[in-house]
Amino acid sequence: MARILIIDDNEEIRLLLHRVLETDHEVMDAADGADGLKLLSGQKVDLVITDIFMPDMDGLELLREMRKSHSGMKVIAISGGGEFGNMDVMRIARSFGAFHVMAKPFSLSEMLQTVSAALSKSNPG
Repeated sequence: MARILIIDDNEEIRLLLHRVLETDHEVMDAADGADGLKLLSGQKVDLVITDIFMPDMDGLELLREMRKSHSGMKVIAISGGGEFGNMDVMRIARSFGAFHVMAKPFSLSEMLQTVSAALSKSNPG
């Protein structure tokens, strides 16, 4: 059973993903990148699903911080867009090490397939 951390300031999305994923995985969640980083420091996590635009510490800042202390961590970055435009943010998230990027809205089946793919791939060398 994999341990997944969901980080999103939108409580509805967090709860929906939590409910869908907890059937097969141990799931934790946080409302922003700063809280997510705290959870990462104290526990083994197999996959992080993070929103990009959040208060306090956004997903891009979280990815930069994770590179320092959790460089092999698999991350799925999600975003509904924002001031820089969705495609630029997604490209930046990938360059910061995201395993996969997904635009909101996404289907639950698409998310489940992406989670499965992320968990089945070995960490890059």
